[in-house]
Amino acid sequence: MATCFLPVAAVAAFSLPAYALDSFDINTQLLSFASQGHTIYLETSPVPHSGQLIRLRFWAQCKGQQCDDPRFVRQMVRDLEWAMPREAIGVSDKADVLPCQNVLEGCWPSLNSTRMLLETDVTSQELTSFDLNIFDLLIISMTPESGSVIPTQACTREARPGLCMVNDNFQFTTLSPTSFSVTYEANWNDADQRDDEQELHRFTQRQGYHCKEQAHTLASHVRVTLTCEHQGE
Repeated sequence: MATCFLPVAAVAAFSLPAYALDSFDINTQLLSFASQGHTIYLETSPVPHSGQLIRLRFWAQCKGQQCDDPRFVRQMVRDLEWAMPREAIGVSDKADVLPCQNVLEGCWPSLNSTRMLLETDVTSQELTSFDLNIFDLLIISMTPESGSVIPTQACTREARPGLCMVNDNFQFTTLSPTSFSVTYEANWNDADQRDDEQELHRFTQRQGYHCKEQAHTLASHVRVTLTCEHQGE
């Protein structure tokens, strides 16, 4: 069996205890962390011929519809980002956890009911910054002759590299070559919507916009309209 190595900085990003970091073997071991009442097992391997890409496979002994819910999977990624810098990562043996077809030897079929919830490729930089780009909101924009970046649509990055699904919660309207409005529904008890709204605000700040907010409170959420004007150079 060929020995595989992850970049040292990428492994260190998981903030394992020193004794575990020194001996961690990606061929035979998994990382583990807690998420939503489950132990999530993380399989890591370098992506062949890709340079610095690292393949992550998330496994759990999880039954029923809960773990198939996209919200569960998105929260699982957030919990990994939280655990990485806090020494909240453990180590388990693959033979004790993974289904037998995913283990080369030493596997007991009757004991391993783990299934894969997510597979995605990330960069070493994403790991060392504790910020995986998966499920992030991406603002699609155009640049008219005025030179101001005008957003036109939002999408959510998916697990497959290069795939971004349209996010219909954000409706953009171009008001002028230097201004736009966006209307969306916000619920701060919903972690996914909270993350998306924060990313929208980061976009407007990055691009030099000053925004005025109007909010209309409904039964279970708030409908927000931002009207944003570019502040020039």
